[in-house]
Amino acid sequence: MRNKTTIVNIRRFTVAAACLAAWCAWGQTALAQTFLTLNTGSSVMWNTTLWSGGGLPPQTATQVGQLMGGGTMTIDASSTNTTPDALLIGWGGNFNVQVTGGTLTTGTSTSDGSGTFGLTIGESGTGTFTQTGGLVTAPLVNLGRVTGGNGTYTLSGGTLSTARITRGAGGGATLNLNGGTIRVSGTSAALIGSTVTTSVQSGGAIFDTAGFDATVASTLSGSGGLTKNGSGMLTLTATNTFTGGVTVAGGTLQIGNNTLLSLPALGGYSLANGSTLVFSLNGANNSSGTATISGTGNVTFAGETTAGNWYSTGAFAANGLTYTGTTTVNLDNAGNALYVENTAGKTLPSSTILNVLRGVVNLRQNQTVAGLTGTGGYIGGNLNAPTLTSNVASGTSYTSASALIDNGAVLTVTKSGGGTQVLTGASTYTGTTTINAGTLQIGSGTSGSLSASTVITGSAGGTLAFGRTDGYGGNVANSIRG
Repeated sequence: MRNKTTIVNIRRFTVAAACLAAWCAWGQTALAQTFLTLNTGSSVMWNTTLWSGGGLPPQTATQVGQLMGGGTMTIDASSTNTTPDALLIGWGGNFNVQVTGGTLTTGTSTSDGSGTFGLTIGESGTGTFTQTGGLVTAPLVNLGRVTGGNGTYTLSGGTLSTARITRGAGGGATLNLNGGTIRVSGTSAALIGSTVTTSVQSGGAIFDTAGFDATVASTLSGSGGLTKNGSGMLTLTATNTFTGGVTVAGGTLQIGNNTLLSLPALGGYSLANGSTLVFSLNGANNSSGTATISGTGNVTFAGETTAGNWYSTGAFAANGLTYTGTTTVNLDNAGNALYVENTAGKTLPSSTILNVLRGVVNLRQNQTVAGLTGTGGYIGGNLNAPTLTSNVASGTSYTSASALIDNGAVLTVTKSGGGTQVLTGASTYTGTTTINAGTLQIGSGTSGSLSASTVITGSAGGTLAFGRTDGYGGNVANSIRG
């Protein structure tokens, strides 16, 4: 082609297979290479099917297609392109591919003995891949595969279906996320590798885990936000600095993996019904922050393998926790804690169910929740003699095996709402127990107790019940008033 811009409508373009001397020197004489070379400034528009298991690039599963030179190839909405093997963009020179629609599907290759190609952008030259629409399916996206290679993938629309985006041994690997969707095609411990430079631009980063679990190890930076769609879990393990906020529309988004990070200070997290946001950190002792969490989803505080580390509601804005789903505390070290800080408005939402599985919830101010559940751990008064109120709605019953304790300060417990709260843990708090409405049941089977020093009082309509089958109740019989 001449060195000028031109549009070429091609239905089938076939180039004879060739064996480069360097490849043959590796003993790969059977590996056929198919090449398309454009001169600098040239452009080719594919407005129909470019290839489908034959033509350009490879015709068989043992061939690798090469796009080289200095031009631009555009795939539009009317084309459906499938290659059973790998596609290499930028074998020397500066080759650009634009996908505005249609489909492009590649396989992988290990037949040359040098590793897996997949969709390689920037083989030994510079490759640029810009997607504004359509569907690109590639098991592996390899940016800057060998020394001298530089690859950039900009996703501004459409969908990229892949299990892995990685950087090779080349000089650069850049991923720009600006509104298109990355759909996870298989369980992946490294959906985006740590050495890929990832920019979250104004259109945002959109991930659809599609029922799989995947991890992003790359640092996500930029002014855009992140949206998590689909069932399955997406885990972010780097210290991310993007500022556009987070939407969890489906499945689970986990921040950290027992990682030594602080609680993210993003503008806000929005949780859809049934979704879950997990903080799995180690060393997250934040005492001030401005993040917010809203919506109807759930929040889990997990991780913390090192004794003495803790989480704090102080990491969020005053009155910034308004989500209505369940709050789960499941800290790996039993002595680690979630602190409800002594700052106005920095409490857990009053509409949440507090579900403690392991670890401690330390109250430094009064806390109201919509019920207590969980199989273990502790809820303690830590400062300022706080009151824990379980406001269970009428017709609802919750059971908690957590022990309610004095843990630096006297804890007072109040039961409100017309429903039933069952406590089956060995509680030792010494503050007053007040039943204003509904039922507070102590014990079930042979589990559940209160300190003999607690004073139980209440209002008309409130009920104290003992659910143990072994006759427990005498410890508090002389302390009941009202």
